[in-house]
Amino acid sequence: MRFLNLIFSVFLVSIIRSGVADEFSPPVYIYLTIDDGPLGGMSEILEAVDSESVEVTLLLVGSHLYGKDRRQTVERGGENPLVLIGNHSFSHANNHYIRYYQDPQNVLKDFNKNQKILGISSKIARLPGRNMWEVGSRSQYDIPSGKTSSQLLKENGYTVFGWDIEWSHHSKTTDSNESVTRLVQQIDGEVKKSFTPGHVVILAHDQMFRTAPDGAELRLLIRTLKNKGYIFRTLEHYPSQG
Repeated sequence: MRFLNLIFSVFLVSIIRSGVADEFSPPVYIYLTIDDGPLGGMSEILEAVDSESVEVTLLLVGSHLYGKDRRQTVERGGENPLVLIGNHSFSHANNHYIRYYQDPQNVLKDFNKNQKILGISSKIARLPGRNMWEVGSRSQYDIPSGKTSSQLLKENGYTVFGWDIEWSHHSKTTDSNESVTRLVQQIDGEVKKSFTPGHVVILAHDQMFRTAPDGAELRLLIRTLKNKGYIFRTLEHYPSQG
């Protein structure tokens, strides 16, 4: 089914080459951010990044760093000039988000621990399970739980990023829920209403890209957006003011 969806997406993409990015002035920037790694998808992600020569931000979880293969893949990512490594916490809240955010000081310790263990040089962060922003003087919170933790991270030098568009996936199969064509349509519609107009942050997850067909789907997304005039950047280039 994924292969058929990919073929269908290629067909539709060949029809709709022109896009919002060509019409929007100034240029539109895409920030492709991939959370939760390393969970088996980094090799395909890095191959896509290299083959398409685009920048990407990988927000990593330290507790997922076990086994020689995963460590080597993370090292490859850290050495790649197209890749920015960011902080997605050490524990990922152990998937108990409400309990996790009841103790903001522990959240800060968890991020600092991840920073140290993974040797992350940037202070780019994303909270697990929360779409919250602390960028320059601007803030935005999706729900109250986690707001104090987000503010505390900012007070300690972190820039916290949410997302404008999520490329969601099935929790059990990890297959993407949207075709590339549908996702690109959503991105086109977000350009003028994103957190910073003209700058669109896309969220995807490492576990979505474990196989060669997954990697091909990622490359199709990247290629389609490039053909429509979008410019890829890492989050360190995101404007601090809207």
